[in-house]
Amino acid sequence: MLCNNAGGVHFQHARLDQTLDDWRWVLREPVGVIHGIATFLPRAPSQGTPAHIVNTSSVAGLVSGIAFLGPYAVSKVGVAISETLRQELAITGEPIGVSVVCPSDKHSR
Repeated sequence: MLCNNAGGVHFQHARLDQTLDDWRWVLREPVGVIHGIATFLPRAPSQGTPAHIVNTSSVAGLVSGIAFLGPYAVSKVGVAISETLRQELAITGEPIGVSVVCPSDKHSR
């Protein structure tokens, strides 16, 4: 099983105040998911057992329009690569499942 879980927000300010460096820092997360998949996926079939990939997104990947968190929301939507991967693995018949977890901190406040 592979669990890709990363991300964070180091700023919460309006789009006009967000720099390209802010965007680059936050958008490393979907790239990290891709790196995890690229490392895990080629090795999984040789294990001889079913496998599973779990990628963490966020409720921000499902709901648009979150003020001040544009880069974060975009990074979480990028984890949708998981849906494409799940379909491709099903088509090829690989015994590898793919799930996306979308936590929210709504109830922790």
